[in-house]
Amino acid sequence: MSAPISIQRRINVLSKTRKRCAICGSRENLTCDHFIPQWTRCVGNDFEDLIPMCEKCNHDKDCNFLELSKLKYLPEVYVEMLMRYYRENSNYLKKYVRKFGDYRTNGVLDVDRALLVLKSYDEYIQLHQYELNWEELEE
Repeated sequence: MSAPISIQRRINVLSKTRKRCAICGSRENLTCDHFIPQWTRCVGNDFEDLIPMCEKCNHDKDCNFLELSKLKYLPEVYVEMLMRYYRENSNYLKKYVRKFGDYRTNGVLDVDRALLVLKSYDEYIQLHQYELNWEELEE
């Protein structure tokens, strides 16, 4: 498990969506959740990987990977940031999900679906490769 998220980091993450859930737009019971699930063991509390989510959407996400189309309230610049973060870890993630996804999530994760979502991230990156700013983005 990651260390607790600092107050300043939480404020910065919530400002990504002007204090709304990145999925449903709710302003109630907001949390900071990892875009790349913690069970994959490749996340810390990096600003790039954290997104604002209400408790309900966080619960619904469970241990799964989010489809980009669900991030209706997350500005494109932060979607790009998520994709850059994913790209840095993509080879590891695909191998880890195949090998340990079922075990690390106690059978909750649909490994085939997770791999399809990861493939959609790759397709997004391929489609936008010339538009995306792959430079380091500062918090």
